Amino acid sequence: MSYAFYGVLINTVSLFQAAGKSIKALVLVTLRQVVFFIPLIILVPMIADLGIAGVWIAPVINDCIVLVIANVLLALFLRKNAKQKVGT
Repeated sequence: MSYAFYGVLINTVSLFQAAGKSIKALVLVTLRQVVFFIPLIILVPMIADLGIAGVWIAPVINDCIVLVIANVLLALFLRKNAKQKVGT
């Protein structure tokens, strides 16, 4: 299930890299692989009392969170570029 979200995230990261916004791409990748992932792997099994199933659910939660952030950054980026294109 997590792979569907990951495909959208990969495309968003690739778009930012191609547009010269490598910091945004780096932030998204770091959020996904370190900032949210490690705490979720530790906390979800304990908080939700799911045991090992929580370890498997944590990456899906992680990808959903990062996907929301990626979509917000993408919407802001596209809105900014649309305004620049109209003004040109």
